[in-house]
Amino acid sequence: MLDETGAVVAIVVMREVTGGISKKALALPIQKFTEWIKGDQGGPVTEAARSDLAKLVGQATGLCIFLGKRSALARKQLRYPDAPFGRDILSQVQQRAAGETERTFTLFDKPLRISPQAAAINVRSRCPEIEDGKAYYGSVVSQLTPKTQVKVGTIQAMRYLGDVFYWARVTDVISSE
Repeated sequence: MLDETGAVVAIVVMREVTGGISKKALALPIQKFTEWIKGDQGGPVTEAARSDLAKLVGQATGLCIFLGKRSALARKQLRYPDAPFGRDILSQVQQRAAGETERTFTLFDKPLRISPQAAAINVRSRCPEIEDGKAYYGSVVSQLTPKTQVKVGTIQAMRYLGDVFYWARVTDVISSE
């Protein structure tokens, strides 16, 4: 970010865009950034503990995960990035979505766990918003691994990029660590 004289006064470290409009941003003042650069950086970056994800879910509303996309079910060999919870879960979601007249619905009472083959999926600050056929995603706030289960609430079926993508709001996190 620049001041009125053109001097750099802050660095934008995160920005959330919806459509062509950016409404939220986190800017770090250049002085703080410089102090951080000069400070102790000896410790390696570690993955956040799953309890942090549980704490995040408790503090935030609208966190969202990708359940899969409809076209994944047409493949004989399942691609786990396209169906991170596996074929059975995605089939249940797709069948329910096909029978619904609403864009959102609920389906699962039990916690869900991603397939080990999926490795990890992003937990986002919100579900995507579709504008003019384009998806605008929430920021990645954490990752879900096979070691952690989630309970989901509302499921959204969204049509974009020539497919139907299924997203769910996270309501609870159950860690098995």
